[in-house]
Amino acid sequence: MPDDMLAVKIMTQRAELAVLAAAEVNLPASDGYLGILAGHAPLIATIGVGIVTLRHNAATPLPSYFIARGIFSVTDNCVQILADVAEGKEQIDLERARASQARAEQRLKDALHSDIDIVRASASWQRARQRCFFVTLAS
Repeated sequence: MPDDMLAVKIMTQRAELAVLAAAEVNLPASDGYLGILAGHAPLIATIGVGIVTLRHNAATPLPSYFIARGIFSVTDNCVQILADVAEGKEQIDLERARASQARAEQRLKDALHSDIDIVRASASWQRARQRCFFVTLAS
């Protein structure tokens, strides 16, 4: 592999979603998005909720993926992403994601008057919102 490229592997505990070469990886770390280029310092960090974007070069985007929670590492021009959830656009049911977002919004509205777990409802809303955004963005 050329020195200016990264070997990227995206996987869950159940499956390997993608193995490809990219010049640039942008992914949601738990404290914000992180851009990775060849030669990046070694790193291990936690994954947030969002979209992994990959580029082969400035003019050639590669497939993007929705990911949520997990860990990733960067070593020797290799990016390994082990996510609890990782999905391509074609794997996401937009109507189901919209329904999930609506349910989470209702739970958050009801949280002031019940014993609903606000952190869990908020995380559910964020995952659903990002899925909807990803599918509509990539359309």
